[in-house]
Amino acid sequence: MLIDTHIFLWWLFDDDRLPVKIKEYIQDINHPVYVSSASVWEIATKFRLGKLPEAASVAMNAPEWIIKAGFQPLDITPEHAQLAGAWGIAHRDPFDRMLAAQSKLENLTVASVDVNDHPNGATHDRLNGAISSWPKSGFRTGFKLVQTSVFHPLSKCRFSMISDR
Repeated sequence: MLIDTHIFLWWLFDDDRLPVKIKEYIQDINHPVYVSSASVWEIATKFRLGKLPEAASVAMNAPEWIIKAGFQPLDITPEHAQLAGAWGIAHRDPFDRMLAAQSKLENLTVASVDVNDHPNGATHDRLNGAISSWPKSGFRTGFKLVQTSVFHPLSKCRFSMISDR
């Protein structure tokens, strides 16, 4: 699983906003967890801009924190960069575009909490974090468990989703 910046920081700071199922998934040592270089870039950028003052220690040495957390760094390759930049998806956030490109090329599920910030209008899931490119309606109401796995024909990515909302 490739975790986004929020999930990474919430794990490090033991934040209550980290969904229980994501926490359980990460705690299982049989599950490899990756942190993208794009998340390191995002943390450093947001810290510099004053948007993440509480993350100073992480912003100053994110690679060490990735290793301390037991995660694996995922470098940005030229192939990732090319897909993220050229991909014909209507999404402006370069960090999310990179995570989407990496997840596609590395065949990883993305764990995210950004509801409206994923390429292809993807929804997130606050339970295990995987994103789904299926319609947003129906996944964020109530508190029942919904699991779905879809293949998005435009991005040619498989997205899994378990939602608690």
